Amino acid sequence: PTPPLPANTFVAAVNSSAKIKKARLLARLHASDFVVLDTRSDPEYLGWQLYGEVRGGHIPGSVQISYPRFFNADKTVLRYGALRTMFESRGITKDKEVAAHCTVGIRSGFGYFLLRLMGYPLAKNYDGSIAEWSADSACPMQKAPRFSEIVHPSWVKALIDYSSGASLTPPPEYPYDASHKYLIFETQWGTLADATAYTSGHIPGAIHSNSDTYENGYPRWFLLPDSELHAALGTMGITADTTVVVYSDSPIFAARLWWILKYAGVTDVRFLNGGYAQWIAEGYAGETATNLPTPTTFTGTVHPEYLATTSQVAKYVRKGSLMFLTDVRSRKEYVGKISGYDYLEAKGRIPGAIWAHDGSGDEYIDADDGTLRSYTEIKSLWRSFGITSSQASRFDRKVIFYCGSGYRSALAFLYAHLMGYDNILNYSNGWEDWSTIYTEDASCTGITPGWCQEPSNRPIEVGAP
Repeated sequence: PTPPLPANTFVAAVNSSAKIKKARLLARLHASDFVVLDTRSDPEYLGWQLYGEVRGGHIPGSVQISYPRFFNADKTVLRYGALRTMFESRGITKDKEVAAHCTVGIRSGFGYFLLRLMGYPLAKNYDGSIAEWSADSACPMQKAPRFSEIVHPSWVKALIDYSSGASLTPPPEYPYDASHKYLIFETQWGTLADATAYTSGHIPGAIHSNSDTYENGYPRWFLLPDSELHAALGTMGITADTTVVVYSDSPIFAARLWWILKYAGVTDVRFLNGGYAQWIAEGYAGETATNLPTPTTFTGTVHPEYLATTSQVAKYVRKGSLMFLTDVRSRKEYVGKISGYDYLEAKGRIPGAIWAHDGSGDEYIDADDGTLRSYTEIKSLWRSFGITSSQASRFDRKVIFYCGSGYRSALAFLYAHLMGYDNILNYSNGWEDWSTIYTEDASCTGITPGWCQEPSNRPIEVGAP
C-alpha cells in the first residue's frame, strides 16, 4: 500500500487581485478602461428579481453575457475563437480591468476563470455581486423601463399555476386575481396543418395563431383595417382586458403579434423571450394536444400612435429632418440588390432611411438560443447610427421603423418600447406598400400570378448612401 503522506501546514497566500470590492467597482464604474461583465440571465438583467435581491436590474453600463452562453449544447465550453468574439464584440478587451459578477459570485466565478484562461490580466470577480450591490442604495442600478412586458418561462408557469389554483401566489408584476382571463399563443405562418412548431410540442394550453389571421392575404400581407382586425381578434378569443402571452420559434413573428395586439388595444400583452425552446430548457413539460380558441367579441380601442401609414411616411420624407426613418432589412435589401421576398419585384429603400441592421439577424437576436439581445446593446447600436435620445422617454426625433411588411420592424418597435420610448411608430405595411401597387388581374403571370405589380411612383433610393 502507498504510505501516507506526512502532515504539513498549508500557508495561504491570498491573491487579492482576483477579487474586486464594491467600493472600487463604484469608483471605477464609468472609466474608459473598465468594464463590468454581468453573467446573469436575461430576466435578471432586464429587471426581474429572481433570487431575493433587494432591487432588480443591472449595474449601469454593464455588459451582459449570460452564463449558459459560455457553453455548447453538449455542455462543453465554447472554443477560444468564439469566446474571444463574444467578449471583444462587446468591448471586453484585454487592456481593460474586467469585473465579472452575477447574484452571489458563482456564475461570475466561471466567467472570471474563462477570462484569466484567455489571458485577461486584469480580470476580477465581484463575489458580493448584485446581492450586495442592490442592498446599498448608494450603488446605482438600472432596469428596462417596461421590463415586465418581456416575460420568462418561470413567470408563465407561475401564471398557469395561479390561474388553475395550483398556486395561491400570483406571478410578479401581475395585478389581477386568479380568475382573470389569460391566453397563450404560439404564432407562425400557416394553419394547424402547416404549424409543425406547434403540433410537435407547445406550452400547455397554448393556441396556435396563424399570422394570416390579421392580414389581407396573398400577395400583399398588409395589416387588416381596424374593424376587420378587431373581428379577427374576436375569433381568437381575445378581449381588450385579456392577458395575452405570445411566443414563437421566430422572434420576429412573436414581435409582430405582440405589436398587433398592442396596436389593436389589448391592455396586457407579454412577450415570452426565447419561446418554447427556453420553456423546455428550464425543465417544464410541453403538450401536443390541439387547443382551439373560443370566439368572442373584441371591443378595444386602437392606438394610432403606434402605426405609421404610407401617407404619414410620405409627409415625413418630404420634410426630411423631422424623424429618424429606420430601415431594419438586410443590407442587400437596403441598397437595392434584392427585394427580400420571392413575391415582391421592387428593390431599393425609402429616401433618407437609416440602415440599422437586419432585424432578424444576430445584431437583434442571440443566435445560439433565440433570445433577444441585451436592450442596452441595441440602444448603443442605434446611437452609433445617430438615432439619439436626450430624454428618458423620447428619442430626439420621432422614430419610424420599417422593413418589408412589418415583422422585423415590429421587433425593433418592441425594443424601443422596452426602453421606455413613446415617440415610436411601426410602418407596418413597409417597403412593400411604399414601392408597389397591386392589381388583381388573371392575365398577370409574373411572380404573383393573378396579380399585377406596378411601381407606386413614390421616390426610392438605391445603392450605398
